[in-house]
Amino acid sequence: LALRKDVKGIINCAINKIPATTKQGFLNIICNKNHNNIFLLYALKFHKKRIQRLVQTSTFGQILKSHFEKMEMPYPKDIKEEEKIADILLRIEELVQKQQNYYFHFLLI
Repeated sequence: LALRKDVKGIINCAINKIPATTKQGFLNIICNKNHNNIFLLYALKFHKKRIQRLVQTSTFGQILKSHFEKMEMPYPKDIKEEEKIADILLRIEELVQKQQNYYFHFLLI
């Protein structure tokens, strides 16, 4: 997972599907086998405002690892539960995307 504050001050997070190198300003997280990376992605998106408060201001804002490590986030103790939650959230996101695509196409006709 990679976290970064963009030029508009918005925290963005994403899962890298291939190995990647990031530059200054990124906070990279590698999930261990006890956690589901998709669940963590949704948890980070949910806690964006809390993460925003961790941003250090300089030429560009950056999230310091030392500050991020102190942030507590609730999560299920069982990875199976994380996987179920992540699967549900993914399905909801896919349905929302399909609906948005439908209405976008409908407006273009």
